[in-house]
Amino acid sequence: MKRKLGLALSGGGIKAYCEIGVYQVFEENDIQFDGFAGTSMGSIIAAFMACKLSSSEIKRRMLELESSIIKDKLFKTGNLDLVPLVLKQTDGFINSEQFENRVKLHFEELGITNINQIPELFVCVAVDLISGKPVVFTNDPKSFAKQKEYLIVSDIEISKALGASCSFPLVFNTSKINDMQLVDGGVMMNIPVAPLKTMGFEKVISVSMQDSSEFKESSSLRDIAARIIDLGMHESELWMIATSDLNINVKSKNIGVFSMGKGSVMIDKGYKAAYKMFDEIKQIKIQKKKFWF
Repeated sequence: MKRKLGLALSGGGIKAYCEIGVYQVFEENDIQFDGFAGTSMGSIIAAFMACKLSSSEIKRRMLELESSIIKDKLFKTGNLDLVPLVLKQTDGFINSEQFENRVKLHFEELGITNINQIPELFVCVAVDLISGKPVVFTNDPKSFAKQKEYLIVSDIEISKALGASCSFPLVFNTSKINDMQLVDGGVMMNIPVAPLKTMGFEKVISVSMQDSSEFKESSSLRDIAARIIDLGMHESELWMIATSDLNINVKSKNIGVFSMGKGSVMIDKGYKAAYKMFDEIKQIKIQKKKFWF
């Protein structure tokens, strides 16, 4: 069976919640995907999609995840603005295991512990600081057998793969897997269109959150870290968007990566942005029926 339509979801912290609203529009238009790829927070959402969950179920679980993060003050501003030299851990302010455990509970409820148990084709991306290469976690390693530019991992707990993809530099501790030291995939590939193309998908739709809002001077290490990543990701994002067959960009003025409590707002923004592109989305559906069946 040919791999027809893939969906690539961008990272973006709480802004990535918009991807749930976008997916709801796809559902309403009966557009089905054959594979999913995600980076950072987008990797968790993509994994839920690859587990064949509806947009409403993904929304419930992601809002529960957001609520637990807020309740336990995982991203409390004071925690993120501490000077790292006063901490024993020097490569990040937050132990990534705390976040991984919250994610792990959701997948255990679905009966999934290993990435190979995910029913649909799936990819998520991290970056290995030691080799300087993107790391592709996937349940389809055969598609990457001839690829030398990626490090491929296909036998791993799903929570560890997602935790590595979400390891935002200077905020989370880096993830240590095998001989690799991993950080957020957004450092090199925030919109993972390329892996889906490597896997042989005929069409790839991407979802991004690019915003032209200006950066205001800040002494917050959290804001500075987010800005550094934004600047580093911009050029690679433009290339990935250009190689996708349809891009849906959701702007999020005044909502940042760590704007906890804004998940529902972003879901609504995603739905509205995708709905405005109804004609383009409908065209994808028409092409699918006309040429692929």
